[in-house]
Amino acid sequence: MVNLNANAAALHQSGIQAVRQGRVAEGRALIERAVAADRTSVQYLVDLAQVQIMSHDQMGAIESFRRALKLDPGIVPAWLNLGLLLMHTDRVDEAAGCFEKAAKLNPKLIDAHNGLGVVRQRQRRLGDAAAAFERAAKLDPNNPELCSNLGSVLYESGQPEKALPYLKKATELAPKHAPLHAHLGLVMHELHGPEAGLPHFDEALRLSPDDARTLATKGSALLELGRAEEAAEIFDHDALLVTRKFEAAPGYPDMAAFNAALAEHSVNHPTFIVEPKGRTTRGGGQTDQLFGPETGPFAVLEDLIRGAIDEYFADTARQTHRYMPQRTGRGALDAWATVLDSGGYQDPHNHPSGILSGVYYVQLPDTGDAGAIEFGRPAPPFSPKSEPDVVLIRPEPGMVVLFPSFFWHRTIPFPGTGRRISIAFDLIMNR
Repeated sequence: MVNLNANAAALHQSGIQAVRQGRVAEGRALIERAVAADRTSVQYLVDLAQVQIMSHDQMGAIESFRRALKLDPGIVPAWLNLGLLLMHTDRVDEAAGCFEKAAKLNPKLIDAHNGLGVVRQRQRRLGDAAAAFERAAKLDPNNPELCSNLGSVLYESGQPEKALPYLKKATELAPKHAPLHAHLGLVMHELHGPEAGLPHFDEALRLSPDDARTLATKGSALLELGRAEEAAEIFDHDALLVTRKFEAAPGYPDMAAFNAALAEHSVNHPTFIVEPKGRTTRGGGQTDQLFGPETGPFAVLEDLIRGAIDEYFADTARQTHRYMPQRTGRGALDAWATVLDSGGYQDPHNHPSGILSGVYYVQLPDTGDAGAIEFGRPAPPFSPKSEPDVVLIRPEPGMVVLFPSFFWHRTIPFPGTGRRISIAFDLIMNR
């Protein structure tokens, strides 16, 4: 008689060994066979979830952690990791429950309190977020991230005076961490005006010259100070904003067929969420990451976008611009679909995790300038002294727009029927 448990254990061990040797796909397949052979093993499911994360299969990892926790609801790391996955896929309500479970099982688990603070902040439950961050900070009072998170939510809840000491402490604890200086600059801007915030933005850029969030905030502060020429050098739409149209997609008879496939895959994507909390989308929804190892229209689009990005960086005239994004390798591409219904729009925002961002247009309603993308209008708390110079682009299906990630942009609400489907993406160099 075959010992199924022994066979499952051998498959599991072989899978772990393969993963350790860098053969992730092979290791995943072996661990999946171990799970199929022994459906009662919590360890096999937890290990499978970790390998699925390595394979960028977040939805698979979520399911594996859930199965493991159904077998044993006392596994604290599984609750924590499930919460992180749900948070990263915009399922913040579910994520909150996971962090609460982890914190109840281990009240001294800092990451559980911190994770709960993040999701409460995205849920706009700012008082609860502050309480969670405070619990985390009490457990590790000299952690700059925890001080920053507590300062951030206090600032966001309209208490910049209370936020200031936490953000000052964070920068003292981590003086070379550029985002902390930038965040301190925002609070100083709020309390004492743009002149007070500007030195902190400059220090952040000294430490990290290409940081998208800080470039956006510095440029916006310059606009508010009336230093339009300096701001225009940062927000140089003429030089750094590019549009082009794809004329063909390999494997599809024409662009209409390609866009139809993209539209179907976008609206039916398993990660699609209506108005995800903490995002700028209103009157529509978004997916999580689209690009990855799978084939199909998203893989074709990724190749097309990669080609457009290569052309962007190859432009010799653009290469000498002071604020041209600096690509140091191939980089990773994060991409997500946004589906807007009638009246839908996106508030002014930028993409702080990337160096170069873009939008590909899949489907558009025929509504004139409504539904267009506008560049140049900062988000609060910045309020330029005069109407900023803006660029309005009315896209077409098949068009891609490329721009530095620090450019402010928003979508214009559109009336009538039809859907506006686009796929946004960031080129990220730090992973």
